[in-house]
Amino acid sequence: MSYVEENGKFNVKKWNRENVHLEEEVLKEEYIEIMDGLDEGLALIKDAWRDWAIGAETKKSMLKPAKKELLNYVTKWLNKNIK
Repeated sequence: MSYVEENGKFNVKKWNRENVHLEEEVLKEEYIEIMDGLDEGLALIKDAWRDWAIGAETKKSMLKPAKKELLNYVTKWLNKNIK
């Protein structure tokens, strides 16, 4: 497999995808297990997603970009509000 593109540039992203195998970090949950209401809050997000996803106006093609948007929104919110 060649990682050099037609323009002669080395495709680092393609090389990383196929050659860098990072070990998944093990989540011990030793801190979050005692945070009251965390699972309930996450369940509210999941329920809101499900309700939107099965809505009459929602098309299958909308799911992938909407998921990306939701994850981005939640990540930004958490980064802003959890210090």
